[in-house]
Amino acid sequence: MRYLCNSFSIQMLNVVEKIEVVFQPLTKEKAIQELTDGFKSVIGHEDTAQVVSSDLGLTIKFNREFISIDEKDIVIVAQIEGGRLPEGCTTLPEQFSLSYYKVQVKSNREIRCKICGHVAAEEEWVTLRSGSELIKLNPDKKTYLPCPGCGEDVEFEILEVK
Repeated sequence: MRYLCNSFSIQMLNVVEKIEVVFQPLTKEKAIQELTDGFKSVIGHEDTAQVVSSDLGLTIKFNREFISIDEKDIVIVAQIEGGRLPEGCTTLPEQFSLSYYKVQVKSNREIRCKICGHVAAEEEWVTLRSGSELIKLNPDKKTYLPCPGCGEDVEFEILEVK
């Protein structure tokens, strides 16, 4: 799922193991590109949603919903800088600015091929299987993935969390 929010919190993370959270700064144009295929707004204040909507040129509704994200989710953060917005504000005041970030959770698991012994990050294996969409691997179920080393479909073996 792709989300648009105006802040990021640790409580959004569905943490069951050691993970890495990557923040990538985006230009406004790149943020718009990231959102063109659809997104769910979780901007919890109407004025903030109006300001971000005005800046991006997109219709953004406010939505006070709690989200929990994992590796398959992408969060675009519209960070308002300069203080609290004045009540009833619908456009960004002069002394304020908006910065955009793409936030993703990365697993630190590595997987070994039982045929050739190739070791790779989980993401490298998963991308080969699903193209660009990240799928979540379940170590309790038998799952076969094409090995980045030998190309054979093999049952994966999770080595460790770094």
